[in-house]
Amino acid sequence: MRCGTGCARSSASRSSTSRSWSAAPWTTSRARPASAEPVIRSAAAHLLPAALIRFGRRHPKMTVDVRVVPDLGRGIAGEVLDGRADVGMVTLPVRLPGLVTRELFTEPYVLVHPAGHPDPRALPMIAWHENCSTQTRRRLAAQDWIPPGDMTVQDDSVVLSMIGHGLGAAIVPRLTVAGAGGKVAFADLGADAPMRRVGSVTTPETAASAVVRDLIADLASVRPSFSGSGSRGDSPMKARGAIHP
Repeated sequence: MRCGTGCARSSASRSSTSRSWSAAPWTTSRARPASAEPVIRSAAAHLLPAALIRFGRRHPKMTVDVRVVPDLGRGIAGEVLDGRADVGMVTLPVRLPGLVTRELFTEPYVLVHPAGHPDPRALPMIAWHENCSTQTRRRLAAQDWIPPGDMTVQDDSVVLSMIGHGLGAAIVPRLTVAGAGGKVAFADLGADAPMRRVGSVTTPETAASAVVRDLIADLASVRPSFSGSGSRGDSPMKARGAIHP
C-alpha cells in the first residue's frame, strides 16, 4: 500500500521575482502574479480552500495555480527540487536532499469498506499506489490479517468508488474518507494505527520569500476536522486486536 500527494504553483507580481509552491499529493495551482504548488488530493479538497482564502486576503494581487501530481518516486518533492513548483504539500519524510520541510498535521490510517458489510476483513484488499513512509509500510506489512492487494489503484477517488460498489476494502489516510458519502464506512485501526505526516516542502531559496512564508503559514493555520466526515463502522480490530509494532 502506498500513499499519495499533489501540488500547486503561484507567482508574484511582475515587479517581483516569480515564485511557486507545491504540496502533496495530487494538485497544483498557479497564481498570476503567480506561485505554484503541488498538493495531496485530500488536503487540497478539504484544507486548501480555507488556506487560499486567507492567503488571498493578504496578497490580493496573487493568483494560484493548483495541479494534481501523483506522489510516486520523486513525486511532488521532485517537482519542487526541479524548479517546477515553489511549495508542495507532501507525505513526510521527504527523502530528497536540499529541501526545507515543515510538518502541517498528522492523520491516522483507517480501513475503508462498503457500508454495512458484516466482515470487512474478508474483502479483497485494494492497494493505493502512492508513496508512504517506511515506518507505515513496515507496520502494515507486519499485520497478518491484511491480505495481499488484489488490485492496485493510483487515484484515491477511484479507490473509494470501487469500495462503494462492493469491490473490496482499502487502508487509506483518514482525510481521504471525508465527504465520501453513505456507500462507504471506515474502521479505526486501533490506538497504534500508523499515522501519515503531511507537510510543506520548498527549497531554501524559496523559503526566504515572504510570499511563500505567508502561504505556508496559512496552510499551517488550517487544521483538518475529522468529526462528522465519513461514516464510522464497527472496528474490525475488536476480534483480532489492533495494529501492532
